[in-house]
Amino acid sequence: MQGKKLGKVVYVFSVDVEGGKVAHANYVSESARSRGLDARTWASKVSDVLGGKAGGKEDGAQGVGVNVDKVEEALRVAQETLSNK
Repeated sequence: MQGKKLGKVVYVFSVDVEGGKVAHANYVSESARSRGLDARTWASKVSDVLGGKAGGKEDGAQGVGVNVDKVEEALRVAQETLSNK
């Protein structure tokens, strides 16, 4: 993942409207982890909006949800979570 190479915090979404699924994944840099951002917790908050499940490690997590109509809300939650750290 390019974010890992550059030491950047990243959250990506891939929406399949026809299939009714939203895949999402993140990467949390070491500096962001030192400020208390955990990739698993971050993905879990997004999954609460999108439905489905998420999992991973403290530096990277992924999930799949079914609420394709809530991607904008999930993006907002992801941004707010990052801003609070």
